Amino acid sequence: VYLAGNYDLRTHTDTETGILASKIQQHLPCYLFNINDIKTSLGKIARPGNAVIWLRPSYEQLMVMKYLASAGASQLLIGRTYADLDYVTTDAYDGIRKGLRWLVGRGCRRIAFITPENNPDSPFIAERQTAFYELALEMGIKAEMELVFKRGFKDFKADMDYLSERLFKSGRIPDAIFSTFIPVAYPLMTIADSRGLHPGKDFIFLTFDYEPRLDGWKGVGMLKQMWDEMGDKALEWVLRK
Repeated sequence: VYLAGNYDLRTHTDTETGILASKIQQHLPCYLFNINDIKTSLGKIARPGNAVIWLRPSYEQLMVMKYLASAGASQLLIGRTYADLDYVTTDAYDGIRKGLRWLVGRGCRRIAFITPENNPDSPFIAERQTAFYELALEMGIKAEMELVFKRGFKDFKADMDYLSERLFKSGRIPDAIFSTFIPVAYPLMTIADSRGLHPGKDFIFLTFDYEPRLDGWKGVGMLKQMWDEMGDKALEWVLRK
């Protein structure tokens, strides 16, 4: 089994990849690769009976995946879906449905939505956007266009300045803010705090994914992705194969 993740072979960092590798190693030989380096070893990997597990691969690895599939190597994607390859990933609809119910249950009606721009390299962005719009319609939440913020986040500071001005200086703060882009979560909450605005009192904040620095903050909800459980599912897949 070959495990491709954001693993640094020089410093042996990336706990998530290392933990999964150790679980697999108890049953089968498991070799770690940095996700960008696996193509350099295709000669020995691309064989029937071998398996490659990709941890959050990007679109640029798709051609390598197609080559491995044509060579008969089994593949599993964790946290992504491409083509017809096996995958284990978060159910965006289920998570966002629970999150929106949590907001509605707290009386939120005007909900601001923060999302990155669509990117072929990150198909989960479009999936989360679609889930939000469909579920908002289903649950009677009015998605006001002036409260939908789709940003490129290439100039992070400029985008954060824009968001804080639109959200916290408009004179009409939304009941809730929902972000599907986790890097926004902590900076946005610290900006709100610096302006005397507090989640749980002035608005509710919900984010897709987990930001440990927001643990214990009142009025903050996080749709945590269960990476450990996904790793266990990957191990089950290996043993079945």
